[in-house]
Amino acid sequence: MSDSVLANVNPHFLERLIELASHHEVTAAEDVCDETGLTLLPKGGRLSAESREDLLLHKLRRPLECCLTIDHFQVVSNARDQLAELVESHTAAGILVRHAGCAAMLARMIDDLAANRLICLSLALTDTGEGYQRWHLLQSMVVAVSFGKLMNWPRAGLDDLATAAALHDVGELYISPVLTSRADSLSPAQWKQIAIHPLIGYQVLTEMGTYNPAVCRAVLEHHERIDGSGYPHRLADNQISSMGQLLSVTNTICAASQTFGHPIRRADIALRIIPRQFPMELVSYLSGLLSKQPRGDWVADALSSEEATRAMHGLFGLIGHLTLMLLELEEHPLIKSQVPLRHLLEFISKRLDIIQRAFSSTGLDSWPAHRRADWLAEDNGEMRFMVVAIIDEIAWRLRELARDIYLRSEGMPSAHRAVIDPVIQEMHRAAVICQHGEALSTS
Repeated sequence: MSDSVLANVNPHFLERLIELASHHEVTAAEDVCDETGLTLLPKGGRLSAESREDLLLHKLRRPLECCLTIDHFQVVSNARDQLAELVESHTAAGILVRHAGCAAMLARMIDDLAANRLICLSLALTDTGEGYQRWHLLQSMVVAVSFGKLMNWPRAGLDDLATAAALHDVGELYISPVLTSRADSLSPAQWKQIAIHPLIGYQVLTEMGTYNPAVCRAVLEHHERIDGSGYPHRLADNQISSMGQLLSVTNTICAASQTFGHPIRRADIALRIIPRQFPMELVSYLSGLLSKQPRGDWVADALSSEEATRAMHGLFGLIGHLTLMLLELEEHPLIKSQVPLRHLLEFISKRLDIIQRAFSSTGLDSWPAHRRADWLAEDNGEMRFMVVAIIDEIAWRLRELARDIYLRSEGMPSAHRAVIDPVIQEMHRAAVICQHGEALSTS
């Protein structure tokens, strides 16, 4: 067991459990023993801060994840209450589950899944969180299973899909909460530590030995995209399992529809903005569902019309500035002489061109610059909603590309990385432009 990722207790996972145990009764379902048989926490014993040192210092005979339990009834009751709220909500999850008519099936699935110790702990840990993270696990289950039901998946496949959705982010429990709590604002170098969470989740589930290999694989693949732009392995097309593809779409839907009104329309923009990132069958189905939704009133977005105008100007400027930077780099002596660096520049140029063409395809670049602010101020909210959503998605793709470039350049000599680093930093600024409506300064 010396090579096992579960042989030693992960300190971040343990701290989360100890925090959970401060307001829930987390107990040993069996003796927790080290590899020599020494009992560190007896069956029925409560996990507490006093357990920390013993658990961290010893290799365990059985993974801690298999040995702890929490009040199943309370976890299920809380999850059912959240499910009832989601079913009635105007979120993407609520719309999809009502359309699929599978709320009762999902309630039964929650009962079954909570019998699994790791899922039960994950549900309890999620329930103690706030905002997006508090809802993400259950919302992902609801969206994934609803989609699967609408796609006529068999019941066994839906059960596996629910398990994979419940555990898709389990790897994040083994990463410092200092990073996971602010993943959206991390630099590319900091984000590298988050990018391994699908691999950690896969290793944990595989080593526990109680999960269908298809579930483990889907957890590993839930951030992959069929155009090869995902992570951690940059898989493409049929290299990604059907369950992995559906989880990837689910993850995007849940993330895209958090802070905007009209969640299905918002998710549709996220899935369509870059062609061929997601399976066309699933994207088309979501668009079909969109056509059946009432238009309703347009709600205010995160940015005012003035901020949205500045963000639009800023994003135009940023993409143009990046294009000029790449053209200038083509003449750099290291780019000309070092084949790996030249190939990286070619990759960056190709991906930036895809993003630029996606931005142009929305028609925003055809708006006369002097009329943009007036048009956004005059509309009923629909135009501003679309503009803000498009800016958000393009900025997010630029930030994703910055992170990808950082990972691809990591093994290069420092002198080579210094050539590319300014491009990475400029792309990362897209998040600031989007979130605050700031204008770009290239000085």
